[in-house]
Amino acid sequence: MLVSWRAGGVVGVAAWIAVIATSSCLLDRTGGLTPSEGGAAGVGGQGGDTIGCERPSDCGVDTTCATMQCNEGRCEQAFAAIGKVCATGYCDGQGDCVPCTSDAHCSPTTCSGGVQHGAQTCNPTTHQCTEDPSEKDCGNYVCNSDGTCFESCQDATACKAGNHCDPNGICVPPSEGGAPCEQPTDCLSQLCNDLGVCCNDGCPFALGCKDDGSCYACNETPAPPSTCPAGCDDCDMGTCVLQCLGNACGATVTCPMGAPCRVECIDADSCKNATIQCPAGFRCDVRCSDVNHACQGTAVTCDPDAPCRMECQGSGNTCDGAELQCGKNACQRDCTSPGKPTLIGSNNACNTDATDCSN
Repeated sequence: MLVSWRAGGVVGVAAWIAVIATSSCLLDRTGGLTPSEGGAAGVGGQGGDTIGCERPSDCGVDTTCATMQCNEGRCEQAFAAIGKVCATGYCDGQGDCVPCTSDAHCSPTTCSGGVQHGAQTCNPTTHQCTEDPSEKDCGNYVCNSDGTCFESCQDATACKAGNHCDPNGICVPPSEGGAPCEQPTDCLSQLCNDLGVCCNDGCPFALGCKDDGSCYACNETPAPPSTCPAGCDDCDMGTCVLQCLGNACGATVTCPMGAPCRVECIDADSCKNATIQCPAGFRCDVRCSDVNHACQGTAVTCDPDAPCRMECQGSGNTCDGAELQCGKNACQRDCTSPGKPTLIGSNNACNTDATDCSN
């Protein structure tokens, strides 16, 4: 706006000041007027809304954790829920993708080599997973599939090598003689008898042991069972009796397993040239009657760890050419007939009779 003086009157100073005050222009120092500049823009709030949009794409690119919106010409952001999976972790509820927002997003408890490692935790400030330095030795147990140590057992699979699961569900080291067992590895001696008792270490025969864990001595075997197994002709207080009448027993006589055995060769030639197989782990007796050639050429195969005995009766050639194939337990002959069985391998036996079979 330009202002000048006129003849006959002067615009008052007050009027001139009022004009300047209401003008949107400032006086140019050179005598002209210039427009005034606007004030500085205000600082945006958290999340920074932007003025001037027609569509969401004017506001930027969407991310997993923040979606752009255009609301009445203003740019806004909608934040995803805390914990939503994003490119490098999880949304923090403020539009950022962070490594974790809860402990569940960090590594759980792990276990390897018999050592359990603590689970990581999520730092609520930095949103970083923090290592737990604690460790737990599994002791007599092994690692479970859930990343922890087993703390009880139903069988040896939960126990560290060399340990076993006892009746109370606890993994324990191998036991001394007399302790309960289920299998040989439960025992220091590696011998678990049929009664479920660990044998003392160093037992000379693989016969198990007595119910107190003590070993069987030479010429001593487990007590007979209360009943005899199938296939016996008679049962003598738990001893299986096989009676060979005529040629009924054939060329091979096999004692049933699980009990002492007594083979009775009753008739002439009844066990002639037969092979008699003794039971495993129990005493075996062969009785040859006072008849012609009852046990001529008979071969008795003794169990390696159980006593074995052949009785040759009468005055004839009852046991001519017979043999006892000895183990390391007692291997004995008892003769009243001139025919005497030969002991094979008797040097390994813990006890034998006199060489003339005189007893």
